[in-house]
Amino acid sequence: MIDKYDQFYLQLQERTDKVPKGDMIILMRDFNACVGKQEHLIILQIVGPHAADVKNENGIRLADFCLANDIQKAYDSVKKELLWKICQHYGLTKKI
Repeated sequence: MIDKYDQFYLQLQERTDKVPKGDMIILMRDFNACVGKQEHLIILQIVGPHAADVKNENGIRLADFCLANDIQKAYDSVKKELLWKICQHYGLTKKI
């Protein structure tokens, strides 16, 4: 039996697969994920140097998903002004 977290990532993958190559994917959600503070370059691309020392199952799932889909942290790879405009378009009303 598939658990609710695996089901979520399967649905997320199905939707991600429908995005045309070259389009930007922005994931905004509280994933309740801790990927751990590792010096591995791939983890640094996903969360940067500010990760906590803790790792959990959700963190492993999120890291695997990001790696499989070549998703990096947006605040380093996208101009902040553009990211803010996109976030406002989708209803974020306050800068974080």
